[in-house]
Order: sequence, then structure tokens, then C-alpha cells
Amino acid sequence: MISSGEEMLLGVPKIGRGTGKEQAEACLATLDQCSLRQNVVGLVFDTTASNTGLKNGACTFIEQSLGDEVAWVACRHHILELVLASVFHALFGPTGGSDVSLFKTFQKAWSFVDQTKFHVACNDMFDAYTSVVESQMVNYYTTALSESHPREGYKELIQLCLIFLGGSKAPAVSFRSPGAFHQVRWMAKAVYCLKLYLFHDQFTVTTKERKGVTEMALFISLVYTRFWHEAPRGISTPLSDVQLLEALDKYPNRVVAKAASESFGRHLLYFSAILVGFSFFDDRIETELKAQMVSSLKTPASDSALKRLENPPSPLSSTCLVHCVSQRTSVILMSCVEMVS
Repeated sequence: MISSGEEMLLGVPKIGRGTGKEQAEACLATLDQCSLRQNVVGLVFDTTASNTGLKNGACTFIEQSLGDEVAWVACRHHILELVLASVFHALFGPTGGSDVSLFKTFQKAWSFVDQTKFHVACNDMFDAYTSVVESQMVNYYTTALSESHPREGYKELIQLCLIFLGGSKAPAVSFRSPGAFHQVRWMAKAVYCLKLYLFHDQFTVTTKERKGVTEMALFISLVYTRFWHEAPRGISTPLSDVQLLEALDKYPNRVVAKAASESFGRHLLYFSAILVGFSFFDDRIETELKAQMVSSLKTPASDSALKRLENPPSPLSSTCLVHCVSQRTSVILMSCVEMVS
């Protein structure tokens, strides 16, 4: 819960099973103990089926019990984790078990790797479109490294992307030892693939593995890491999601783009009529477009309170946000006013 600008942990209730109904009952019981049920305006959650199921999900049960519509604010880091996992599966196929054997072998060989001899992406890996993106991302990651980072792993990912794209000007580059590689750790897939490419000539891999590592490194550095880095900026999310869809639409490797788009397409929550309201506070959106969005606040709400779109909005540009706004958008706007007051 957030109160007066401060986060408060109300409790950590124990439940017998992880079903949506039991999770909802535990959350509601905790709210009732603190007499806060009437103060709930939004739910923040990971996008597991037990949370988001429209019939048996915890969010659905909570909203029904509250008797009022609330904002469903999904964790974008978790959404992007699923996107990366889908791309990895498309390139490498099923890994089997809880570990990735390629990563495990690389971890064991790390002590024999000469860290002074690494290879960055070559020019012939980029076409006319991605060469422009490469230059933009070098500038982006250089700036991003000057910002604060909640975890060292996040900073390491940005550093590896910058090194891979040939943007690191440091006379000596140091690398952290490969860490845990369990499949539930999304960071492993990104960090390991980048390191595997950087040191690919010191490590034996199959032709398929080398191709997969190369395509993963390109996708991670040219597209993925930027949106992971921006994920915590809630008010930027609707426009950022449009930009991610645009980037995937133009991405030359269609196998990668298709896997990422289909995975992301199952989690278009920030285009819902409520959450698109975040865009009113996004400084990147021009005043003229915001004026059109204000006019759309008069658009009657649909009969069903859709929590996420079933297909990407159209047209695929910032103007699509106008068509996502309706009278229902006022829900989150009023909630923001109440929180400020």
C-alpha cells in the first residue's frame, strides 16, 4: 500500500494453496484488519494466470468483492521477462529441466576465459535499419550508465550491451563471473547470451547455438534492454509499449520479432481505457495529442471493462493512444487527484 507518499507493508498472510481465490481472500482479510478496503484504487501484480485470470484470478475476485472497478497495474518487468523467454525458446527450442546446459557449461569454463580478448558486434551484422538503431542505442546506454540502478545486475546488462555494440571507450573492461543460470532468473538469459557472444571464440558451441547466441545478443542490445530499463517509469508505459510494438514491427529477424510480439500481445494491459490515462502525465507526448485525448474522455465506455486489449492498437503510433481513451479513463485520473489531495 502507498499512503502519504510512503510505501507500507500491511502483512504477509500465509495461504494453503496458490489459487486466485485463496490469494484474494488473504489480501482482502489483510485490508479488513486495517480497515482499508474502501481505499483500494489499484492492484499491482505479476502476470501469472492465478493473478490475472478473468474468471478465477485473484485480481478478478478482489475487484468483485470491492464492488467497484480498480486499475490493474501489471509488473512490466515480469511482462518483459516473458517476452525474453519466448524469444529464447524460438531460437534455442525447449531447454529441458530447470537449467540451461549451454549456460552451465559456460559457467564452468569461465575461469579459463581470457577476459582481455573479447569480440564486439561486426558491421556486417547490421542492415540499414539496425545500423541506425545501433548508433542510437550506444548513445542511450552511455547516458543510462550515468543514472542510478536499483541492482548491480541491471547496470551490468547495460554495460554488456554497450560493450557488445562497440560503444565502450574504457581502456580495460572487466566482467563479472557468470552467476546463477536457473531458468526462473530472466537476467541469466540476457547476460549469458551477451557474454557468450563476446567470448565465442574461446568457447565451443554448435552452429545452431552460435547463431542463437548472436541473434539473442542483437535483440537484447538493440531492442530489449532499453525497454527493460524504462519499465519502472509507470507514466511512460503506454507510449513505451507503442514504441516497443513499432520496434518489433520493423525488426529484421522475423522469427525473433514474431515470438516477442506474440508474447507481448498477451499482455497489452497498459492500453486499457484506465491505464492509458498515465499518458496524460508523460512529457514525451505532445500537447496537441493530449488535447485529442482529453476530447476522447467524452467517448462512452464500452459495455465490458476490458483489462487488456486482445490485439495491438491501431494505428501503430502514438496517435493510437487517443483511441484507447474513454469515459472509463477518468477512473485513474480521479484516483491520482485523490492521492495528491
